[in-house]
Amino acid sequence: AGTEFLDVFQQIDADHYDRSGHIPTSFRAKTGVLVPELNKFYLAVPHHEKQVAELRVYDVLP
Repeated sequence: AGTEFLDVFQQIDADHYDRSGHIPTSFRAKTGVLVPELNKFYLAVPHHEKQVAELRVYDVLP
């Protein structure tokens, strides 16, 4: 958690997944929630040095 990237996985079948994305986020941004009904992923980015605190919203493709 907090590795500056958001990894995206696609389900191949019931037991297998494939990483389909490696999206840069921000230092120490590790609190997020997926809202599948809205096809959105919300990520809380904390204040750190020159980085202001913010809420980032990512579109999730079905």
